[in-house]
Amino acid sequence: MSVIGVDCSRSAFDAITSTMDEIFDTIAGKIDTDGAVEITEDEVLMWATERGQTASNFLDSFGFELAKRFHAGERSYAFCDEVVNELWVILTGWMGDHLSEPFPNTFYEIFDAFDAGEYYRRADKSDDPVSQFTKPMIAELIRKSR
Repeated sequence: MSVIGVDCSRSAFDAITSTMDEIFDTIAGKIDTDGAVEITEDEVLMWATERGQTASNFLDSFGFELAKRFHAGERSYAFCDEVVNELWVILTGWMGDHLSEPFPNTFYEIFDAFDAGEYYRRADKSDDPVSQFTKPMIAELIRKSR
């Protein structure tokens, strides 16, 4: 079955899911002992090309998948925050010079949600910014997508 030129057969879906799992596995395998990971521009472009997407579309779809996995408890906040920060660095490097396609707004909303969890609002750090900000923002993004 095809919808707007996209193969929606079960095998095509499985291939896309498998590819996304491989990307997550690749990233997880690169995390160092401090929890940092380096994702390169070439990797992002390769992953987008393999999926038949523009870089902007890839960032949107990958970011949404990251958010879903966080929401389901499959990926930690630390992992997701590190990944979106790395991808944000790549995206900001493309702005103005290389990004000739629409800005990845979904990715930006996801970046913003994880970024909101990085900062305590109380001086004594007794608040929980991930629970107070990131989790509700991600839940709302997922709810809106249904």
